Amino acid sequence: MRALTAPLEVVLRNRLRGAPVDDLRQETLLVVLQAARAGQIQEPRALVDFALTTARQLMLNEDRKRQRQRTDSRGEMDDLPDAQPDGFDFVVGEQRRHCVEKVIAGIGNERERQLLHAYYLEEQPSDQLQARFGLDSGQLGRVLYRARQHFAALWNALAFETI
Repeated sequence: MRALTAPLEVVLRNRLRGAPVDDLRQETLLVVLQAARAGQIQEPRALVDFALTTARQLMLNEDRKRQRQRTDSRGEMDDLPDAQPDGFDFVVGEQRRHCVEKVIAGIGNERERQLLHAYYLEEQPSDQLQARFGLDSGQLGRVLYRARQHFAALWNALAFETI
């Protein structure tokens, strides 16, 4: 947990102005610890991603709470954190994207590779994917399900190779 404290501190301080950073960091670490003890975090490398996602969710909850409690007449967007990603988020995002691309490239079925790339990396909406691959919504769901299963198997195999 000590290894997570510094990255969380950076992310929280960069995103929050005037909010209780120490409280949110502690709350994040508590949620991460409980999830780890409950076996919800399967891969050691997923710990940082889980912690950062948890911190972001807690920040959003804190923002919502402050918006509900607001009594002054300032604009609604004044207290929200900056939408600009900080350097740490960028590096983590690029590393994750590289890993995802590597796993997708290892999938044997060409259509599944193209579909996962378009869905996750290009972030194309379902209607565009249906038109591009000639699928209806039910077919798209089934193909995505199978592709995700293949992706998960390769992802887990890759994780065990690097541990």
